[in-house]
Amino acid sequence: MADDLKSHTFLEGLDAGHLEILARIATKERFQTGQTIFRQRDEANGFYLIEKGLVSLDYELPRE
Repeated sequence: MADDLKSHTFLEGLDAGHLEILARIATKERFQTGQTIFRQRDEANGFYLIEKGLVSLDYELPRE
């Protein structure tokens, strides 16, 4: 897992120790096309790095 994290552009510049910490707690997940990963206002319970594929973000702006 550490090698996968090391090659991700978002994590460039992290030292090996920090990558190892992330690797110990990270899990890989796969999502189906059209599957909802989370919704606006859901409690944050994870952090996602996209390894392959596309993600669509839909959100509502506050009304004035």
